[in-house]
Amino acid sequence: MDFYNHDVYTNYDSHYRFAKMARLLGIVGLLTAISLQPFLPLIFGGMAIIFGILSKGVNRHYRDGAKGAMICGGIAIGIHLAIYLTALYLILNVPSYQQMFLQMFEQRYGMPFSEFIQSTYGGVL
Repeated sequence: MDFYNHDVYTNYDSHYRFAKMARLLGIVGLLTAISLQPFLPLIFGGMAIIFGILSKGVNRHYRDGAKGAMICGGIAIGIHLAIYLTALYLILNVPSYQQMFLQMFEQRYGMPFSEFIQSTYGGVL
């Protein structure tokens, strides 16, 4: 309906689309974090947060589901960072994990990790 030649839904539709996209990206971010995809949770989670913020526009309140989408995006980023920081900690501090990493690196790339570091950076870490 058009009362007094003023379309009240035009502004609402664009911000509703941002909220809908934020929800989709938040869910995809969570799914990629749980499935251990590298870097995708950071991308999808970050985009969910950005689209959630954009759904607010100039209004005081976020659109339906935008807060939940931003929370899902933050959780996806948190899960991703926790998994990778834990793996990095274990590789650096636990000798059995360090040995497993070195064996897997040599199987995958056909050269020892120390040789790779020396050829790439010209020295030892």
